[in-house]
Amino acid sequence: MLVNRKLYKQILNLKKAVFAFYSKDLIPGGVITKWIQKTKEKKLDLMDRIGNLINPPGHFTRSRPRRW
Repeated sequence: MLVNRKLYKQILNLKKAVFAFYSKDLIPGGVITKWIQKTKEKKLDLMDRIGNLINPPGHFTRSRPRRW
């Protein structure tokens, strides 16, 4: 029983340490927030490219002379 209690306390302390480490990094210039921003930008860029394939911008379709 004593071992379980010690192990539980160690796990609890480890959780606290991990939370403290990651929560301090959620500042605007932190590593995690930069990573989240980069992933959002990549996703938006990908969606933009997919959208351009489906509906190309006007300057691509307007400038080409069509020859039949």
